[in-house]
Parts: sequence; structure tokens; C-alpha cells
Amino acid sequence: AALAQRAAVLEARGAWAEAIGAWSSAVARDPSFLPAQLGLAQAQIRAGRPADALPILEHVTARAPGVAGAWLALGVAQSMLERHGSAIASAERAVSIAPDVAAAHLGHGDILYRTGNYAGAGRAYQRAVALAPGNAAALNKLATGTARLVEVARALAAALVGIAHYYEPHG
Repeated sequence: AALAQRAAVLEARGAWAEAIGAWSSAVARDPSFLPAQLGLAQAQIRAGRPADALPILEHVTARAPGVAGAWLALGVAQSMLERHGSAIASAERAVSIAPDVAAAHLGHGDILYRTGNYAGAGRAYQRAVALAPGNAAALNKLATGTARLVEVARALAAALVGIAHYYEPHG
């Protein structure tokens, strides 16, 4: 427990390499302690090492399939590795386990946004805001997602005008 607390403090400071070391020590001390394995995988993701996190998260989700945070972390790692179909499925699993947790919807929205599904991301962010109206991250992501949808709609409209102009009779 002390190593896990130390790792959490290191993560809060953004000291990813040290946090990974502390989480690794916690896992080595008690390999059956799934929260330490999840902490290690999350630190690896934050350090930009999703390939290292993936097998750990697959193990954790297999051993504890009801832990929404493990599924969400798995989805994030998969998304970082461009495995978007699997990432979306993992994030949807997290949301199905924890439908009333704003963080699950935020993570789901982030994964959808990364795949270019801005409408789906917007819906996920709206759900997060509905669950946590004062959550600044949820509000910011909803605003960003909405702005992106507007950009896409404008680009589509411009393309349609260009296509219509191309097919106008030129006489």
C-alpha cells in the first residue's frame, strides 16, 4: 500500500518514470494486487508507452471484468496504438459497467473523438456534463467537440457548394 501511495504521488507530479518504477515494485511485491497492475498500466499510458500497458490491461480486464477503469485504460491504450475498433469496444464496455460515472463517458468521448466520430464524442461529452455539470474537463471537451462538429459541417457545406458549382450548366 505504501508503494502504491508513493506511485500515486509521483504520478500527480508528472514523474512518470519514477511512478512506473514504484508501481512495478508494488506489482513485484504482490503480483495478485490488481490495483497496482492497473496503476502501472495507467502510468505507462501517461508516459506514452501504451504497448507496455496493453498486456497488463488485458490481464486485469480478464481477471476483474467488472472494473470500468481497467476497460477504459485498455481502450485508451488500444486507441494510442491505432486499434480503434477495439478501443471503442473497450470504452463502451467501461460505460456499460459505470453508466453514471462522468469519467467513463469522458474517456469514451476522447476515444470516439480520436477516431473522427465527432458526433459520437459530442454525445459522450454531453452525458458526462449531465452527470457532472461542474466538471471543467467535461465542459471544455463538450465545447471543443461542438466546435469541431461546426468546422466539419462548414467544410462539408463548402464542398457541396463546390460540387454544385462544378455541375452547373456552363453556357
